[in-house]
Amino acid sequence: MGSGTSSSTESTRRRDKTLKHRLYERAAVSEYWVVDPELDVVKVYRLIHGRYQRVHELALERGDVLTTPLLPGLRLPLSAIFHEPA
Repeated sequence: MGSGTSSSTESTRRRDKTLKHRLYERAAVSEYWVVDPELDVVKVYRLIHGRYQRVHELALERGDVLTTPLLPGLRLPLSAIFHEPA
């Protein structure tokens, strides 16, 4: 199917991990990302044999860049996602 993104805060982390995870899995969404602005991380989950597996946990502090085989050519530095206030 495609990919999905989800932004999370303390109050929605549990919901993202359970409800959305099951809904996306049932809909056969190939990949989804959980963006955590409090921790400056992006967790990448990919559907493998009908179940989600976390394939990457990217962090701003490491200078990671988000890529996916679903969108060839996409190179999204986490610094572009997590803007520090001026």
